[in-house]
Amino acid sequence: MTICTAALARLCSLPGKLENAARILDLRTKKDMEGHNLMLQLCRPRMKGFHDERAFHPDGPRSHHTPEKIARLERYCDDDVRAEMEILRRLPEPNQAD
Repeated sequence: MTICTAALARLCSLPGKLENAARILDLRTKKDMEGHNLMLQLCRPRMKGFHDERAFHPDGPRSHHTPEKIARLERYCDDDVRAEMEILRRLPEPNQAD
């Protein structure tokens, strides 16, 4: 069975957004907004112009996917999973359909 933490939080009258639910539940693991902004940055291609065929290539000359940023992104993702799991542990178990 798949459980959507955001949907279950909403059923419990909590916000569905991870950062807001974590804040209301006063979790030890908070949403890392700096990591969130890095994730958004790395999800977008960095381009100088539409005619440069290497503009979208991750190893291109203007790539912004540095090893340091990728390592930071991994820590952000790990923290997100920890926060979501902590939220899920605090919420009541969903009713299962027969």
